Amino acid sequence: MKSKIRKITVESNQYIWAVSEKEWHTVTIKVWVEGHKRNHWFEVLKKFDDPWINF
Repeated sequence: MKSKIRKITVESNQYIWAVSEKEWHTVTIKVWVEGHKRNHWFEVLKKFDDPWINF
């Protein structure tokens, strides 16, 4: 799974987020305030067990 950076605006604030595969059943979600990519705002490790993802 290749991570792609995307932008989102929430109440006039610009954020950048990306999802990347950590293991076969978990993903990492990272969010940055736009312009501060070196220091991510938060990072979440989430279980993602989708049996249809490879079909």
